[in-house]
Amino acid sequence: MDTRTQQPGDVYFALRGANRDGHDFVPQALARGAAAVVVEAAWNAGPDGKTLRVADTLVALEELGAWARRKWGGTVIGVTGSAGKTTTRTRSRTCSKCATRWADGGKSEQPHRRAAFDSAAAGRRADSGARNGDESRGEIRALAGMARPEIGVVTNVGYAHVEFFDSIEGIAAAKRELIESLPRDGVAVLNADDARVRGFATRTPGVR
Repeated sequence: MDTRTQQPGDVYFALRGANRDGHDFVPQALARGAAAVVVEAAWNAGPDGKTLRVADTLVALEELGAWARRKWGGTVIGVTGSAGKTTTRTRSRTCSKCATRWADGGKSEQPHRRAAFDSAAAGRRADSGARNGDESRGEIRALAGMARPEIGVVTNVGYAHVEFFDSIEGIAAAKRELIESLPRDGVAVLNADDARVRGFATRTPGVR
């Protein structure tokens, strides 16, 4: 997704953002040795032998990620909250007894048996059914549907990204989506010092 960190042989996905369009960087991706570039159907961005055209590059990347998750047999830890997500995800690696892959693409020579990711509701993919100004409802649920975490960690509920919600309760409901997405034998790790987070315990059978 980023030509600055791309390595020869990588496949480059041209994602469209709020400020930049990844299609503008396809020439750089090819120059840096991309094995292929994934672009949206209307774009003629590179040689036919290296160009894969799809309806929506973000959806294509999500579907590829979901497929890879289904094929991989490790454990996924999902972390959300208004603050402390990255720190908590980082600590999940240091306390693990086996190799853990970071969501930022960190690499290890050891086989990966666990993966940790953090997620925020920040208006990037709103639920089409969102109401009352809660524009990011459904975003964490969609991410959890792809990553399929067995362990869900919620740090707190605060006013981060409040611009996408009508109330603090709307923010809490968005964070709760991670816990609601856990399997029946999953584990929820909840911050008992936060009353709203503590209340998520009623939404899952496995609580720590």
